[in-house]
Amino acid sequence: LKRIIAAEDSKDDFATLRRTLGKMKTGAVQTLLIPDESSAEGTYKRIVDGDEITQLLLERNEQHFHQAHGTPFTQGELAKQLGRTGTGEAAEQILNGTFPIDDLHTTDATKALLRHLRRKEDFTEFDQHISGAEWLAGFKKWNENTSTSHFSGRDLSKYKALYKFPESKASQNDQAQEAEDHDMLFDIIAQIANLALTHEHPLQRWTKVVNTMLEKLPNNPRIDKLRVIHLFEADMNFFFGMLWNRRLVQHAEAHQALSQDQWGNRAGKNAIDAVLMKQFSFITAALTRTPLISFDKDAKACYDRMVMALVNLQAQQLGMPAQVCNLISNTSDATEYHLKTSMGVSTEFYKSTTDHPLYGAGQGKRDAPAGWLVLSTLLMEALTDKATGASFCDPRQTTTVHRAIDGYVDDVTAFTNNFETALQRTANW
Repeated sequence: LKRIIAAEDSKDDFATLRRTLGKMKTGAVQTLLIPDESSAEGTYKRIVDGDEITQLLLERNEQHFHQAHGTPFTQGELAKQLGRTGTGEAAEQILNGTFPIDDLHTTDATKALLRHLRRKEDFTEFDQHISGAEWLAGFKKWNENTSTSHFSGRDLSKYKALYKFPESKASQNDQAQEAEDHDMLFDIIAQIANLALTHEHPLQRWTKVVNTMLEKLPNNPRIDKLRVIHLFEADMNFFFGMLWNRRLVQHAEAHQALSQDQWGNRAGKNAIDAVLMKQFSFITAALTRTPLISFDKDAKACYDRMVMALVNLQAQQLGMPAQVCNLISNTSDATEYHLKTSMGVSTEFYKSTTDHPLYGAGQGKRDAPAGWLVLSTLLMEALTDKATGASFCDPRQTTTVHRAIDGYVDDVTAFTNNFETALQRTANW
């Protein structure tokens, strides 16, 4: 016991050193830099009062997750028909291809997205219920040091304790009974989550989330250079992640329904593949002395700006049951976001309202990468239909490949050229 206490004390000492000498790791903001309106542009003043820091960050985060407001799926006729969930009669018409898209007073880009949302005939919905065995397997793999469940106290250590029982000298029959009892506990957890899904209503404790703020720049707590991380209830985060990452993405990949231009958040694809494609394009243009135009773009705060009505539409096209979309959207709309600072977790919170709706899944949510994957592939498919893109052919001009865009999560590069015409011009020069 003394050794354990000594180890914990040493761990706390090193954590203090890391906070003092390096980048803030805990998300417990101690000071805050905000623009100094009374001084020259580009100067900041330091805020040290805990209550003022809390209020400023709550206001900042509320506005941060409101950034998507004003886009076509958040206001106007389209938003009114689809609502916050992206389900219902209008959504079914869009998915079935019967919605009067041409009658909408919106942009051509929005109409192009809606046309790409038509459900494929051979696509069926996947099974939305997660078994107790899947819950048990998932919690075994999850890193116990991950911060979760601040308000309820049902963190990962509690769930791991349900299957990590001590070695026993009992008979094999007794040990088998112990294992069966632990499996039964996870079956109960699964049944509770599946009931919430059936009724499209979140558990009360699922609607309380803690925001932690991480510095993007070491020792520079500028209010505009902080990253928001959500700390959710462990069971909710696991459940939603399983539905999106395991069920939806694997279902879509099995049907080859996702654009091959997105290289991030997918099995069998990685960042180096996207880089190599970009480099090969540049090398080919240089060797053939043909012009090539590329445009690099970073989708800023992509997880925080997703409009879930549009994401849910794409998810339903790929086989997501509407019940899942409704549960996740209802949970987000009911969620209260509290803030963690050096003074602890605030009692004050912000949440989505009718007058000031919030958007995005946020970083820290296990379904966010899959949400961005299906949304970004939809955008890429719509772009490919409209954009000229870039084409390359082999020396004999018997094989031609065409690409308009390559992306890795939120970083994308778009291309355009007129390869064969430029190649002929170069040959004749």
